[in-house]
Amino acid sequence: MLRRQISLFVYPENTIIEQFRAQFNPVQFELIPAHVTLCRENELEDLNIIRNQLQQLHLFGPLTIQFDTPVRFENDLGLMLPAHHQQDDFHRLRKMILNPSFHHHRPLPHLTLMHPRNSSCTDAIYQTALHTDFPKQLVFSTAFLIEQGNGAKWEIMETFPLSDN
Repeated sequence: MLRRQISLFVYPENTIIEQFRAQFNPVQFELIPAHVTLCRENELEDLNIIRNQLQQLHLFGPLTIQFDTPVRFENDLGLMLPAHHQQDDFHRLRKMILNPSFHHHRPLPHLTLMHPRNSSCTDAIYQTALHTDFPKQLVFSTAFLIEQGNGAKWEIMETFPLSDN
């Protein structure tokens, strides 16, 4: 099974985020770096159109996302840093990529700290997360088209800068 998505990786690597992920979700830590998913696989139906749109991202400019405190999700198994409030620029960037096929509305962007597929956020871990000094804001300057085959490590297929600088 082949999966593709467009992601915004946390570069340079944020030590606090990656140390937390390595300690509490080592499987996901090994599969993919910390990231915000911009477009999921079900949204990338016509990859040729998407690639043409991605070539225009240098006109967008860096994307800043402000984050809130960690929250649990999916029966409290997962843990994420949700965006602080409605992220108009995030949705504008998605529309730029997915246009003219844009018809999916994603919820607020988030950064997954613990994926419920391969970890379990206990009450103690959640308390640790609440007392961890995660960044309140991250700036993303590149979008990545990534691919995963048969549950293996995600690989970067192409990079697309969000500005000419």
